This record gives sequence, C-alpha cells and structure tokens, in this order.
Amino acid sequence: MLKPARVSVCMVIVALAALAASAQTGLPIGPEAFTADAQVTTDIGVANSTLDIQLAAYSPEHEKKAMTDALKYNGFVGFVPVFKKASVVGTVRIRERKWNIRWASQQADGDRRKILLATDEPIYFVGGGKSDSKSRTAYTMAVLQFTVDKNGAGTGTMAGAARVKPNADGTAFILDDYSDEPIALKVKRADAK
Repeated sequence: MLKPARVSVCMVIVALAALAASAQTGLPIGPEAFTADAQVTTDIGVANSTLDIQLAAYSPEHEKKAMTDALKYNGFVGFVPVFKKASVVGTVRIRERKWNIRWASQQADGDRRKILLATDEPIYFVGGGKSDSKSRTAYTMAVLQFTVDKNGAGTGTMAGAARVKPNADGTAFILDDYSDEPIALKVKRADAK
C-alpha cells in the first residue's frame, strides 16, 4: 500500500507570493556560488553528496510574478509551462550532472538571508527504488531552501523531487515532496572563509 504524499507547508514556499512582489534592495544580485553538503537518510542507510550551486543572478521580478500568478490561478498544470520558459538563472551540479535553476529568490531575515531555488527537473527521488514507491510522474522539479548568515554559512533542506500547489484559498503555496523526509543541507558560500 502506498503511503500518502508527504505534504508540508514550507515557510519559504508560503512566502513565494510575497517574494514575487518584494524588492531585493540591499541584497546581492549575483553572481553568487554556494556548496551544499547534502545528507540523504533512507530506511537502508545514509548517503552524502556535495552540490555545487552557481547563480548568475536572482530571478527577475516579472518572471517570479508570472510564475506565482500561473500557479495561483491555474494550479501546477498551468505553472509548469510558465516555469519551464523562465530564464535559466543558475545551475545545481553534482559531479558531472547538472540541473537548471529557473527560480532563485532571496529574502532578508535580520542579518541572514533566506534563499529559495527551484530546478526544472528533479534531482533525486529519495525512496523511489522501493517496491511500493509512488509514481514519479508529477514530481518535475527540485526545491532547495536554505538560510545563510552574513558570512555565507547556513543550513537548509532540499526536496529532491517535488511539485508545488496553491492552498485552498490561493494565499499560500504548499510544497509536495516526493520523499517522506527532506534532504538536509549544510551550505557555504563559495567565497566564505
């Protein structure tokens, strides 16, 4: 029997609509690079990998608004084509494999920054090899969210295979992670000491 999809309201995803309208005054505009040590925990053990994140820039406000409006008014089915047409603003790389980032936003939080990235393909289906795993079809992206301090160090999570959807009244967005547990990230800006 398949487990129901783990659906969690993520603070950064909930802020998606607000981020689309917010100015990024005083925040870095790019380029910017991070490394993230990812730790995946499954029922058969723990695996580690390093992600190389390269951002040329953060997503333009007009593109973020187009994507959030598509999601709010047309659901995930309407969101996907708009998301896939958005500018590639960076990449996530693990060894020789690379994924395009089509959503990159940031928000000041005191002396920290909350950063949200979404790739236009899933990166990893945690639990996808189980005999009772759910269908992968609808999980067409990966979502990384992390908080870094003024020195560029921080922590976060990654939904290696995900989709997003609006809540019932369209005021927030919900992250549906293919996995039962998000992938833990330990992040460091590439130039951080």
